[in-house]
Amino acid sequence: MRALLLLYPLIEIAALALSVHLLGFGWTLLLVVAGTVAGLLLVRNQWRRVIDGLRHAATGDIAPAGPLADGALVAIGGALLVVPGLATTVVGILLVLPPTRAVLRPLVVARAARRVAAATGRTMPSVIDGEVVDSRFEPTGLMIEAPVRHER
Repeated sequence: MRALLLLYPLIEIAALALSVHLLGFGWTLLLVVAGTVAGLLLVRNQWRRVIDGLRHAATGDIAPAGPLADGALVAIGGALLVVPGLATTVVGILLVLPPTRAVLRPLVVARAARRVAAATGRTMPSVIDGEVVDSRFEPTGLMIEAPVRHER
């Protein structure tokens, strides 16, 4: 992370210098402003989708991990769009776009699960207690339910 903070100014300066060299100062300035405005409009649109996903998760329709990861990615992308520069604008827009979020979502969920497990000292169970019921031995067709054990 420290290396990224040290490299960030160099990356931004190189991106701006290359853009000014290829496009000129005026077009580069327009590109930065237009990218930021377009990105913020995209953030507003995608944030509505995140809120809808969180509402569905609150009602139990879907698991909350996906909408929470999307919310984190959209928030980070939005923050990067506010930081001036071409590189941060591009990365910010990429984090807000749904296809990129779909690729990054499992990574964010896995990292969050590891951090929660490390903070609480608990790991996620890998074995679920239960039993196999063979329906050949139940001519009545009744379902046998196993007791549910909740761990805290």
